[in-house]
Amino acid sequence: MSRFVCGLSVFFVLLTACAGQAYAGVVEGLALDEIAVADGPVTRIVAAPGDDTRLFICVRDGQILILNRKTQVWNDDPFLDISDQITTQYGEQGLLGLAFHPDYQNNGRFFVWSTLPEGDGPGDTVLMEFLRDGDDPDYAEEQGERVLVVAQPAQHHHGGWMAFDGDGYLLLTTGDGGGGNGGPPRAQNITDGRLLGKMIRIDVDGDDFPTDPTRNYSIPPDNPFVDVEGDDEIWAIGFRNPWDGSIDPETGDIFIGDVGKSSWEEVDVLISGTPGAANYGWRCLEASDCTGYSGCECDDAALIAPLWAYEHSLEPERCSVIGAQVYRGCSMPSMQGLVVTTDMCSNELFLLDWSPAEGLHEVLNMTDDLGGPSMSIPTVLGTDARGEVYIGQFHGVILKLVPAKPTQKQGDINCDGAVDVTDLLLVIGAWGSCDGCMEDVDGDHQVAVAELLLVIADWG
Repeated sequence: MSRFVCGLSVFFVLLTACAGQAYAGVVEGLALDEIAVADGPVTRIVAAPGDDTRLFICVRDGQILILNRKTQVWNDDPFLDISDQITTQYGEQGLLGLAFHPDYQNNGRFFVWSTLPEGDGPGDTVLMEFLRDGDDPDYAEEQGERVLVVAQPAQHHHGGWMAFDGDGYLLLTTGDGGGGNGGPPRAQNITDGRLLGKMIRIDVDGDDFPTDPTRNYSIPPDNPFVDVEGDDEIWAIGFRNPWDGSIDPETGDIFIGDVGKSSWEEVDVLISGTPGAANYGWRCLEASDCTGYSGCECDDAALIAPLWAYEHSLEPERCSVIGAQVYRGCSMPSMQGLVVTTDMCSNELFLLDWSPAEGLHEVLNMTDDLGGPSMSIPTVLGTDARGEVYIGQFHGVILKLVPAKPTQKQGDINCDGAVDVTDLLLVIGAWGSCDGCMEDVDGDHQVAVAELLLVIADWG
């Protein structure tokens, strides 16, 4: 079911959450800081492995932009522009996902999920691999190679969250294909080969299908349906439109925000170590409510309940959960392990406190206590290389979640809460030209006198 907000088709909807440990104490004052404005709806905010300076910002029309997070200045040209290759005919189409290979600094490989004008429906979603330019890290080669194609029966519910797990395999979420009530029970079908309403897990470093140009990957041997009935790519099932998600870098727990139909929004969690083939219930369940649709039994004990679900409402108008990033940054110690999420219609900001053993402890609505500019139609959450949280919005404005009273010093290079000899040695060790290293505090791609003086000034 498509949603309309302010007369605009909502092409991205969801929430995710992350946290591996309960927070202790009271969350200190928070604020939002406007750091940049992109030219169009923001669909992803991603940092590349080993790059402390660049933020890669996806916009729906097919561009990946580079923002220097330290200077808050855009690069003059896009990192990648595939606007002439994709389709944005419908609101939930376009450039929808981005993930960098774990060894990106050495191999320059990254992966894009977008809608191409092909197939029997309104456009298929295609996973493509691209390469960074060998001579200039601020540019990518414009032609990519296909990795996987998912045929789409409708113009919405395309998912698009991607990340590499701790084993080096690529996780990718797909929506149920849309249509009334999600159409047929695709999210519960594990044998039709369509991979709709799923979390899939593939090995992009191999190719088990050398004669098939639409399947350029290998199957991880521990995927749950290997050697048994079911599509080998599947890792989890039962999603409606899992737009955004995240992996807790400390625990490996996976969080997915799955947008609901007409009554509920939900955040699902896959706790690290849980066997694959987890079933999150759609389209038999919307959150924990039985829908009455066919495809599974509502009282099946194997169906996993949401970590958190909230009802749609008019006051405030809540309609689509967006985000879910566990906070693992260093500027707000009281936020450690909490999950940040928002709602696209109400523009609220929530913090989820949970634990694997006990589930959800508390939901904190921080909206009325936030300083700085207000949110307006959030579309995605992301983090930089240090775990600080950013919020992309429909009109292109990018916000950063910051402490109301900053205490972190710039000279604290390693984010340990002190500016001392360790930080001094880090600056000396990285002296000279530096592309994306954490010691380059001012973002000029050099570690020089400026960084040395900053450490000395902040000492203690």
